[in-house]
Amino acid sequence: AGSAELAAGNMNAGYSYYQNAVMDYPQVYESFLALSALVDAGLEVDEFQRGVVDFHASAYDAAIAAFNRYVEANPEHREDVHLYLAWSYEKLGNYDAALAQIEEYIRATEESIQLEEGEEANDGHQDNADPSPSQNLDRGYIEKAKLQARAGLSAEAIDSYLVYLEQFPGGPDAPFAAWWAAALFENMGNTADAIEAYRNLAETYPQH
Repeated sequence: AGSAELAAGNMNAGYSYYQNAVMDYPQVYESFLALSALVDAGLEVDEFQRGVVDFHASAYDAAIAAFNRYVEANPEHREDVHLYLAWSYEKLGNYDAALAQIEEYIRATEESIQLEEGEEANDGHQDNADPSPSQNLDRGYIEKAKLQARAGLSAEAIDSYLVYLEQFPGGPDAPFAAWWAAALFENMGNTADAIEAYRNLAETYPQH
């Protein structure tokens, strides 16, 4: 639709469609083409969405640059930008930077929880219209463990999975964490700990 409008000489309408593509459909390649056209035309694009589009188009260096510009311009930025930065650095093989961004995501989420708790204490109630930031904290810990496992840091990944299980035994990824802690113990040749971990999985999460 945007390309048709541009071909007809309707520049504002065409670029408006391209902006919609970037904002609403960041995972598809056509949105990356739309983003490129907007940038070439010198038009302003939301930096976070620009990074998401670049990430899904495997343009990881460009994604990192966009996300960093977004963070610099927005001191109180959305927390998941650090997850996208972590995944982008991982795709480039920079695991140290990726893990640092996961830690930043965890830190930012913990700060949001403290702020939320302070607001609840002051006004005596919680607005349930938006999801609580506490719902995102467990994601940071599981993402850290997954990244360490993908990086071949098996011992570190096991520790992170066990920390997750200790802090979020009822979390959505708890059975996953219990399984991979056991599997990594086994892969490392630590049979005794693997058996204990498999038993813990079976006894604690029998429905999985």
